[in-house]
Amino acid sequence: MALRRGLLRLVASSTSAPLRSACRASPSVSLQVRDFSTGQAPKKKEASVVKIPIQVHGIAGRYAVALYKTAVPANKMDQVYEDLNELLKSIEKSPTFGEFLKDLSVPNKEKVKAVRDIFGELKFTDISVNFLALLAENGRIQNFKEVMQALSELMMAYRKQVKATVATVTELKPKELEDLKKSLKRFVPPDHTIMLEQKIDRRIMGGLVVEIGEKYIDLSIATKLRNMERVLREPLPDLV
Repeated sequence: MALRRGLLRLVASSTSAPLRSACRASPSVSLQVRDFSTGQAPKKKEASVVKIPIQVHGIAGRYAVALYKTAVPANKMDQVYEDLNELLKSIEKSPTFGEFLKDLSVPNKEKVKAVRDIFGELKFTDISVNFLALLAENGRIQNFKEVMQALSELMMAYRKQVKATVATVTELKPKELEDLKKSLKRFVPPDHTIMLEQKIDRRIMGGLVVEIGEKYIDLSIATKLRNMERVLREPLPDLV
């Protein structure tokens, strides 16, 4: 509730701002890797120490990597991710705040001040606050969801987690899910954990379809029937 009230205050603080051209926020603003614990750019030697577990792409990926390079050495990656994930959930529940993030008519420096005031008061880590302030300063706060998607991918790799999805016609029982996880372990390194997500898809008619990493395992009845139909349509060999 405290976060939601803070977000509403953040929106309210922007209503008195004079309207500016929607072109004010330049999409070409470059990102320098910054030490978000201090808000300053780190020495190049320090910034290159942290190994990035996976590649994430695009502008959102660049911001996520910059944050990762600061939070990991400070041993605050989990805390920072918790801060930002809490904010993401609140944004999804508050369309008003989502519109505020997209509003390019609000001057960036006013967004920066509002971000620092609100999230500092809500006891977000300094790294989280400085990162959000940088997004606002560079006119990228409206890309927060995309940045979080890239950061989530980094976090899963950081925690040695591998995402897997299984599609079935009916929900699998806990024991069946555990058995499936054990079967899938051979596709991942021994020290990694499988995060299995279950989806209901009646189009597969039965059986299951599993996606894990880049692997796609189709054991559905629908696919078996299609394969059988294709075989039946093939011409019979000439009988001698």
